[in-house]
Amino acid sequence: MNGKENDMNLDQEVINSFGHEWEAFDYSETETDEALDAQFLAYCAPIELVRFDSSTAVAADFGAGSGRWTSRLLPYFLVVYALEPSDGAIKVLKNKFSDETRVKILQETVGANSIPSGSLDLAMSLGVLHHIPDTGLAIKDVASKIKGGGVFLCYLYYKLENKPLYYRGLFWASNSLRWVISRLPYAMRKLIAKIIASAVYLPLARTSKLLGNK
Repeated sequence: MNGKENDMNLDQEVINSFGHEWEAFDYSETETDEALDAQFLAYCAPIELVRFDSSTAVAADFGAGSGRWTSRLLPYFLVVYALEPSDGAIKVLKNKFSDETRVKILQETVGANSIPSGSLDLAMSLGVLHHIPDTGLAIKDVASKIKGGGVFLCYLYYKLENKPLYYRGLFWASNSLRWVISRLPYAMRKLIAKIIASAVYLPLARTSKLLGNK
């Protein structure tokens, strides 16, 4: 099976769901910038972004979503491809980067895209490739776009084998709930997500911020 066929097997509902998510939560609020900056630097800890020549280097964000990582790559690269298959996210990307000519927005897939082979100094894919049925093939598809000596920065779900038992238990509980909610109609999913965000995540975030300021 080639990369194009692999992507065709990806449930269109998954793509649409992410499109809805990025339309609703596009990370445009400036109050989230500091947290996203810190998260981006944590993801990039294994590499030194300053090693790239910003006057010539090319990067790609595979599964760009709202473009929150694409925008943070820009200071280090001449060109950044933002590759995203969903209609909803593409709208967000086009709006966010309407005045940025260095961002090349591609509504294409990991296995079938127009990024030239062997052209990238950095390929980034954070929390995306595990959603593709053949993740191993998806990794190979991305790797084929990287030039010799280039870097592939990737984050995938894993089995949490290095985490304590209580952590794995909490993840199992939350993931089980997510499994149920993800199969509900979109309007119901959105409503439940807002309730959980308001009743669970917001209090935790506010408490964490308060304790962190002490």
